[in-house]
Amino acid sequence: MKNYYYDEINRVVKTEDGLIRGIKGANPIYTVFKGIPYAKPPIGELRWKAP
Repeated sequence: MKNYYYDEINRVVKTEDGLIRGIKGANPIYTVFKGIPYAKPPIGELRWKAP
């Protein structure tokens, strides 16, 4: 099941967590998405643990 939608004209991806707007890359066939948080940083007791 597809759980995302990509609007090629506006370069917007709709995910389960909301909308993400991209920008045209150096090569126009690519869209660049910056600043997407993937996970919280390991702090405290988790600092030196394996992922």
